[in-house]
Amino acid sequence: MPKTWNIKIDNYFQANPNCIIATAHVDSFPTDLPLEPNIREPNRKSATYRQIFDSLTTEPEKFFSRHSGIVLSANKTKPVKNKTELELEVLEAKRGVAMELSTVATRF
Repeated sequence: MPKTWNIKIDNYFQANPNCIIATAHVDSFPTDLPLEPNIREPNRKSATYRQIFDSLTTEPEKFFSRHSGIVLSANKTKPVKNKTELELEVLEAKRGVAMELSTVATRF
């Protein structure tokens, strides 16, 4: 059964019929977004985790240039609320289309 989430965005563009690229605020992401297809729990002691966490908390404006953004997979996406949010419908990660959310303007 599909589940729907809304994610607050600053702007977006339709890169192709199956791809939306948007700038979003990671602090407004729902906490229950699925981890698939990357189902690993983060290793909080790893250097990679510390670098990502540090850039999100201390220099969020540099996050995208350092980490290439965050990719979410969704079955359907559509802009809502005067194009200030994206609605994501998720079935199973392997059946969705890729949507890249570049967290350039993260407010943490």
